[in-house]
Amino acid sequence: MKELKTALIEGVKETLRLVILSIIPILIEGIDVKTGKIEINWAIVLTVAIITTLRAADRFLHVYETENNPELKGQSMGLIRF
Repeated sequence: MKELKTALIEGVKETLRLVILSIIPILIEGIDVKTGKIEINWAIVLTVAIITTLRAADRFLHVYETENNPELKGQSMGLIRF
């Protein structure tokens, strides 16, 4: 149970990192220089949301697998296992 909680926390931390880092570029891209309005491009937001979801799932799987199998330390155990 502890491994699951740790993995969930790491997945949420990864999600928050990516959201915080993506807010500024999305806002900069949406600024209209002529009018000064900010118009959000929802295609970019959707792309960032998909990437964030995949990265969070990858982090969760990596942490969960390495916590449950200590002999796998140092190996990649995320979405793509190679």
